[in-house]
Amino acid sequence: MVAIREFMKVKDHKLEITLPKDFHYEDVEVAILPTQEQDLDYWSDDEIKSLASTL
Repeated sequence: MVAIREFMKVKDHKLEITLPKDFHYEDVEVAILPTQEQDLDYWSDDEIKSLASTL
């Protein structure tokens, strides 16, 4: 598997991705995640334990 990870700035609700010249794939999967400096909601330890007990 080939993976490229890059941190980018969003401008006008758009991203521009330039792939390396030796990247010869036609179908790709794109996942967009906010960086850690954003305010993110996290599950508490109790919520995680509660969810794990249902498995």
